[in-house]
Amino acid sequence: MENWNAEFFLGRGFETKDGRETDESTTALDFKKNKFLSLIMDFTKAENRICRSIFEIGLQRQFAAGMNEFTTILQQWQTEKPADNRAHYYAIFNAVKDFDKKIAIRYDGLRNSMYYATIIGLLNEDVIKSEDLFAFSEERKLQLLEAAKRWKALR
Repeated sequence: MENWNAEFFLGRGFETKDGRETDESTTALDFKKNKFLSLIMDFTKAENRICRSIFEIGLQRQFAAGMNEFTTILQQWQTEKPADNRAHYYAIFNAVKDFDKKIAIRYDGLRNSMYYATIIGLLNEDVIKSEDLFAFSEERKLQLLEAAKRWKALR
């Protein structure tokens, strides 16, 4: 079952929570005002398995990007060979802490009801590509890509 929030991203008209009929322009304004939209899209059990495998792909790619960032900081430290290592230590410490926070926000405590919004977020951040959605049905893949496109247009 899809709720009224997901309807906008799937491109169909819908009613607001208080029962008023609305169009996309009003919804876009509401979305920007609230800055967060809880998307609930029920996937089948098979699609949930696909989502989890996509999350693993995204997580591994984000780990690689984070490690590259840490490597850059360490290479800069090795190149400069400073007398005081404190600044580089704090740089790597803060980079790891910020990276860990970003990963935790996205993946820790991820529930099935959050899968739809998480996949759209990964698509919009170019962590995953449309090719990574190959295991979904063509219809579901198009829904996700269209929702990501609409969400990106609002930003």
